[in-house]
Amino acid sequence: MNVKEVSFPSADGTLQMYGDLSLPEQQEQSSSDLLPAIVIVNGSGPIDRNGDIPQMKLKLNTSNQFAKHMAEERPKDRAIAVLSYDKRGVGKSKKKGDKNLFYRTGMVDIVLDAVEAVRYVFAHPRIDKSKIVLMGHSEGAIILPIIC
Repeated sequence: MNVKEVSFPSADGTLQMYGDLSLPEQQEQSSSDLLPAIVIVNGSGPIDRNGDIPQMKLKLNTSNQFAKHMAEERPKDRAIAVLSYDKRGVGKSKKKGDKNLFYRTGMVDIVLDAVEAVRYVFAHPRIDKSKIVLMGHSEGAIILPIIC
């Protein structure tokens, strides 16, 4: 599995959002061998791209495990790319010196940042634009209809 740190602008343009794009190892592919993709929309709380809550020292690595399964443990012809990203104010998706950004982030910010994550995946050259799925849990699942 090839995991690459990626970034994309936040919806309001005030910071870069960081995450990991997990792709299966590239085989000899033709341009018609595009991958479906899943964008993980995290639940409530200060959750990073790994599905962890660093402030609470809670390490579940749920996003990493899910990405590994989708990109590496499925048959090669059924592999799926996965983008997971740090929520605004968490991990590397911060403004320098602003320790309260996460707490000032509203629901609209979270929705619009998720839209930007989808735009990033949509523009990726290895992704099939017609096969992008959003997956959310907790707050992430609640806001999915708004994103779509």
